[in-house]
Amino acid sequence: MSQKTLDAYFPSRKSSHFLELIRAKSSDAPAYLLRDHVIEALKRCITLYRFISNMKGLSYEVLKDENSRKEFFKALAKAVILHDLGKISYDFQKKLYGHEDWGELGEFMKDTRGIKVRHEILSIIWAVGLLGNSEWDAKIRTAILLHHYNEFFSEEKSLADIVLSYKTDVIKYLRFLVNKREELEVFIRALYMELGRQFDEDFIQKALEELNGKMDFSRFSKLLDAIENWGDDLSEYAFIHEPKRMEVDFLVFLGMLRRCDYASSGDVNIETAENLRDVFGGVEERIKQVVREKAGIDRLWQEEVLTKYNYDYLIVVAPTGSGKTELAVLWARNRGKLIYTLPLRVALNDLYLRLSRGYFEKGHVNLLHSTAFIEYVRGTGDDIDVEKKVTSARLLAAPVILSTPDQVFLTSLNYYGSDKIISVYPESAVVVDEIQAYTPEMAAVFIRTLRLLKEAGARVLITTATLPPYYQEFFEKLGFKTVDVLESGIEVKNLHRRRHVIEIIDKGLFKYNKELEFTGKGAVLSVLRKFEKSGFRSVMIVLNNVKKAVRIFDELKGDLESRGCRVFLLHSRLIELVKENRIREIKELMRNGERVVLICTQLVEASVDLDFDAMITEISPIDSQVQRWGRVYRSRKKDYSGSANVVIFTGIDRGTLAVYDRETIEKTIAVIKKYNGRSLGYPEERSMIDETFKGELLERYINEIRNLLEKLEYFTLEKRSEAQRVFRQIAGIYVLLPELMRYKPENDVVEVLGEILSDPVNWKKSWDEIRELIREKIGKEVGKWELRSYLYKYSVSIPVWVFLDEKHSKLQLALRRNFKGFPVLLLDIRDKEKLRMTLEAIWEFGIDKGLEMGLDEEDIIY
Repeated sequence: MSQKTLDAYFPSRKSSHFLELIRAKSSDAPAYLLRDHVIEALKRCITLYRFISNMKGLSYEVLKDENSRKEFFKALAKAVILHDLGKISYDFQKKLYGHEDWGELGEFMKDTRGIKVRHEILSIIWAVGLLGNSEWDAKIRTAILLHHYNEFFSEEKSLADIVLSYKTDVIKYLRFLVNKREELEVFIRALYMELGRQFDEDFIQKALEELNGKMDFSRFSKLLDAIENWGDDLSEYAFIHEPKRMEVDFLVFLGMLRRCDYASSGDVNIETAENLRDVFGGVEERIKQVVREKAGIDRLWQEEVLTKYNYDYLIVVAPTGSGKTELAVLWARNRGKLIYTLPLRVALNDLYLRLSRGYFEKGHVNLLHSTAFIEYVRGTGDDIDVEKKVTSARLLAAPVILSTPDQVFLTSLNYYGSDKIISVYPESAVVVDEIQAYTPEMAAVFIRTLRLLKEAGARVLITTATLPPYYQEFFEKLGFKTVDVLESGIEVKNLHRRRHVIEIIDKGLFKYNKELEFTGKGAVLSVLRKFEKSGFRSVMIVLNNVKKAVRIFDELKGDLESRGCRVFLLHSRLIELVKENRIREIKELMRNGERVVLICTQLVEASVDLDFDAMITEISPIDSQVQRWGRVYRSRKKDYSGSANVVIFTGIDRGTLAVYDRETIEKTIAVIKKYNGRSLGYPEERSMIDETFKGELLERYINEIRNLLEKLEYFTLEKRSEAQRVFRQIAGIYVLLPELMRYKPENDVVEVLGEILSDPVNWKKSWDEIRELIREKIGKEVGKWELRSYLYKYSVSIPVWVFLDEKHSKLQLALRRNFKGFPVLLLDIRDKEKLRMTLEAIWEFGIDKGLEMGLDEEDIIY
């Protein structure tokens, strides 16, 4: 349509007039006009197209061929162009304009006043007249329908279902489209013409050409007539695609639409690198340089393994501390963007610093877990910059992404939003580390997701020091090649290093009476004296639950300090800031050769990179034991040949059985007794695992995972948070205690924030209001993300069972009264000395000690 014809519809104004008025977002957001939002989303679409086109050896069928790739992105461009047209309604625009003058636009859309239906539903009505009825057109409509959450995510999807659900609003909107046909048709053609001028990419030009040719506003009249006259079949006007469960091709399409939409709304790149060659170029030399500095050699065993076993679906079993991270980086360099997963955030934070400083440019590495923003706050105080980094990480935009498994492996649970993750799979090389830390439930979810990863064309590398044998059957069915470096003939760091001598003490450390009784104090002190005579400067004592760790710390601290030791407690239910500071202090003291004793739980099995001289541990399953031992004599250059440096108390008590299976523990004890007093290296420790998990015990584990996989076959969760609970097996809820912020504030901002949050009136305030209160009190501007980091640092994990206990009804109330997602506990202890002692106990020992000391119901307000 010519400019003259377009102008004829608006005789007193330019044809693009409404392009300058209709909004997609509020005016304080970038690209807030609908036209500009579409332009920005199409720019992301182009970036994605170029990024994928630059990748070599894509295995995902839909995208690996140039012609099919162009068809896919042509459909994606159509979806981007049409996805927000439903925002052209009176109430939506009025909300965006607020108090600004919008009289002319309001007058034009007044017939839609009172329509409250979600904008993506109205966008589907637009798509009746602007698309045809091909298979791709049906998929585009469904993607538009689901680009935000609504009930059609889990219900039948058809035009009739949509109309029946919102019949009054749909009829009202269709009448608007029919009555304003001339003006709206000109607007749409003007939008198409503007987009055509903005972009010369072939797939966008073809998308616009086809949209322009298929546009037929008469379909709105026909559909309106059919609805008002109770027409039987509405599908002839517009097919809606009803995807099969976990239909990967559709989920990739939907996910890419949502990533383009969200990246443009968040004003971030959908991909932060255009070509992966620019990211991974030179990484081999940088790794060699690090190896040269640490070990004085140029040879990379990782290169030898990958030359010999160059597989897209690979499992590498290698010793702790041998360099599996470097193996992962080298494996991924020609396979896609690297998504590296570890179960614990502390380990990921360390890895983030290591990779972003040593092997990649910092801007190429993103950190993705629930508190990753704290690392970004440390790097910059700018709220906008942190916001963009967080948004970018959630969109998996970086070429190197470090993530906890719950962020990327939950997609097989079919929660809403999983499509965004699935859409990244085709371009990804996924690394799975510390798989032995997964429970059977987590393992089943992961194995099911592996199928999805393969179907979407992702490449997968699993690295571990202790591959549990019960996984092998499932991995073989999925086509994985397992490489055990013991059998590879390749010399690998730490492969033959003798690192441990174990001593077994056939007794327990505790008795469970009415109170937990520490019966092994004398035995532990005796072992510690032996360690001292052997010249050990650092010792780790590992217990199987928090209560035991707290009790033994309380009992031994004075004795050990009197002997010149620095003594630390570490477990999952400490204040987060305390946990962070203790890890930092322990590392510093050990670097300086100080005498250190760390009393901890199994938290250390796959988290902190610490290298202790010796260990005392309670019994646990063999794979857990080997992981614990891996924190001892970890990075030494000589074989260990002295007396026992790992002492294991094998008594089985109620606390141990609350965490671990009796049969597995008993089998572990039987196996490790054969190795008592022997010098152990990686081969022996691997043999112990294989010896334990065989026969009936192995079959039991395999059957448990099989049964769980069957249950997952038709398992769906609507919310991601529910899916994360399933995967994480969450045992605690993070709770905020403002009194602790006032008791030991990190700075004046924390102290004032604690005062503000001590008044429940402030819990409903916005971040801007909280920031203003702080500015008034101390004259300092503080960013929202910095304040969020303090909430996390001064929170503590309280076990779910505590909330469920009838004695703690006020704790249950706290779950319903929170500040920014954190339940808040206010203490009402009038006795200042009792308050001080209670806060000190929580700070030093964790929340369990505070409850044990008498943090009673009457002491808690909320």
